[in-house]
Amino acid sequence: MRTTRDLTRDALTFSEDEGLRRFVQELNQHRLGDYSLRRAILNAADANTDATFEREVSQEVAKYLKVQPRGFFIPTRMNFGNARALATTPSSAGGAGVFTQPGDFISLLRSYMAVGKLGATILSGLRGPCSFPRQITGGELTWVSETPGSDVSDTDMTFDSVVATPRTGQASTAYSRQLLQEASVDVEALVRNDLLAISAQGIDKAAIQGGGTLQPLGILGQPGVGLVEIGANGGYPTWEILMDLQTKLYAANIFLTTPGVLTTPGVGGYLKKTPRLSGYPVYIWDTSTRRDELMSMAAFMSNNVPSTLTKGSANDCHAIIMGNWADLVIAEWGAVEILVDPYRLKKQAVIEVTSFVMVDVVLRHGSSFAVCKDARIVA
Repeated sequence: MRTTRDLTRDALTFSEDEGLRRFVQELNQHRLGDYSLRRAILNAADANTDATFEREVSQEVAKYLKVQPRGFFIPTRMNFGNARALATTPSSAGGAGVFTQPGDFISLLRSYMAVGKLGATILSGLRGPCSFPRQITGGELTWVSETPGSDVSDTDMTFDSVVATPRTGQASTAYSRQLLQEASVDVEALVRNDLLAISAQGIDKAAIQGGGTLQPLGILGQPGVGLVEIGANGGYPTWEILMDLQTKLYAANIFLTTPGVLTTPGVGGYLKKTPRLSGYPVYIWDTSTRRDELMSMAAFMSNNVPSTLTKGSANDCHAIIMGNWADLVIAEWGAVEILVDPYRLKKQAVIEVTSFVMVDVVLRHGSSFAVCKDARIVA
């Protein structure tokens, strides 16, 4: 079996950032099955718990990041997670996870990360603020006679930049020591997967409608995004409105390599039963192919898209987002940091766990997206 030291020696043949990526890749390939988040948490709460391998992983990540964790690090490309306060009793708090014959765990339903499914670009392993140079104007072709008699005027390119800055998100939960010791359901997978879902949902919501400042600025608030309005108080989404959204993109010279549409379940359901033209038996949202499509683009629905926006006297407006999703960049810094507190709830024999991630969301071009913020599905 390859040791952590073996993986680190191979990784050091690369640059530090590439070394960390290679370390995580080989860790996942060769030793992911050896890693136990349960042991890591118990070790952080009580040093008598043997978690040598988990401690080595955290130390290697800290070496690459040049930052010492308050708790311990988990690379972002490893599965990680968390759960609500779990205990062996009552059943709703985790007791259902302790029985003689294990059954399938029924996990809490959460919104998936829709922007990832649509093709958003994810950059991981960043260290500090990241700047993306961007060309905003270009040269122009000038037509001249065979002997123009004077120099052609220069038409210079101009540039600016888009900067991604680390923004910290955290999730906190707690569970009992007893559950970790005696549960027959794979509590470790439950904990990892639930925190992964929490993080994915939080990042997805921020990418769509984040307000900026402490959280990332989402698509709906980004400057330069095309806007299509239905009416003074909103109105029903129609085939014509979707055509206007698509026209906004083409008018901005956006090359649609990863085109897609994202909206609410309410709008999605409305469009699936609304004909493109009155009396014409072809619906706006096409479900006749193997994937849902709008305007021949991949289409998804998510509860992370807002459905309570205000327009005029209406406060039940839904958003529709159309764009080239590869131009949405989700930047990740460092690793997932897990902070374990065995003291605050010690009288209840409960360990509190908090996870931290650093993420930002930027658009390569605001005009890569066009949005409608006043779609309504009721009169």
